[in-house]
Amino acid sequence: MQRRDGRCHGSGRSVRGFAPAVLQDALLIHKLDHVELAFVDPDEEVLYPLVEVGRRIASKVKAEVRITAHIHRAPALEGASFVLCAAAHP
Repeated sequence: MQRRDGRCHGSGRSVRGFAPAVLQDALLIHKLDHVELAFVDPDEEVLYPLVEVGRRIASKVKAEVRITAHIHRAPALEGASFVLCAAAHP
């Protein structure tokens, strides 16, 4: 499954458990190319390390993917073709 355009948004505290699976599926299994994966979490200490991992994976597999970090949803949702949401319970 390859998309040549589009944007995928992942949001919330789910970034800790949900986002690694999204990164694996998108970059390693489906080999998405020419997309943006926009992750959202108000906790920058969770968000930025995850985005860096995603960027390293993308670089290693030579995927032409833009991975962005957002602490607010609105900028990440703009132009999104797909939105994936999950919430973690304390």
